[in-house]
Amino acid sequence: MNSFLIFSIVTLFWSLCYVQPETVQHTKCPTDTKKCDIHQVRINPCPDAREGKPCRMFRGTNGSIEFDFTPKFSGSQIGARVYWASWFDVPFLDMNSDGCLYTTCPMEAGKNYTLKYGILIKTWYPTGNYPIKWKVWNEQNEECCFMYFMKLR
Repeated sequence: MNSFLIFSIVTLFWSLCYVQPETVQHTKCPTDTKKCDIHQVRINPCPDAREGKPCRMFRGTNGSIEFDFTPKFSGSQIGARVYWASWFDVPFLDMNSDGCLYTTCPMEAGKNYTLKYGILIKTWYPTGNYPIKWKVWNEQNEECCFMYFMKLR
């Protein structure tokens, strides 16, 4: 086999294996204070997003989320946390809330940022349909907040 053919086969294989994150529909939080613009939310894996459906995630698997945002506030110590939005916000306790681990710090008002977070969907998480809330905040508790839906199987 010539090297071009081998290169082509390997490239095709890796392109089929690499899963692109899907852009998902999101909404503003009910407590939105207009302190932030959320531009795009991408979740991997989430093939259901192509049809406008909530992401279906499976217990015991890895996933990731990344979102692009522009805060209208600055801060040197940024917090970040994901919640199950129920009667009250239930935080995912195994997430380190130091937002500087997931995005660039210090944060400047009016500048575009991307937050990236990888998660292991624990096997003990209960199955069901969940509203998920993300928050990013500064020392003065000015925050970015958005929501999306997830199906946990």
